[in-house]
Amino acid sequence: MSNDQKTQAKYASEWIRFEMKISDINVSDEAIEQSILNNNLYAFALLENYYMVNPCFLEENQIMKNADRIAGIPCTIVNGRFDMCCPPVTARKLHQALPGSKLVILEDGGHGGWTVIKITIQEMRAFE
Repeated sequence: MSNDQKTQAKYASEWIRFEMKISDINVSDEAIEQSILNNNLYAFALLENYYMVNPCFLEENQIMKNADRIAGIPCTIVNGRFDMCCPPVTARKLHQALPGSKLVILEDGGHGGWTVIKITIQEMRAFE
């Protein structure tokens, strides 16, 4: 919340380093540093932390409590095996609560990264 741009840059860079390390199991330090140089880190960190401070604008267990409301709607749940933000056990529970859903656990995936993005796009295209 500092107005000092150097302070903003310092903490935004640290946030990106942390976020990228927990999001992709194969991300290199070089890729992280390149991302820091080429992106508006402060905007990303500010937006992401705004969601964190406001529990992603969801009540505790809101999705699971209301799964019956979307049951029957075709969906695919994509989750990385090494996702530390959204552990695969939660994806499995959601899959069980949504009959007819498809569950894809990526053996080499984390929370994000290119593997997760590529498979998510592939799964979305199946609905076209």
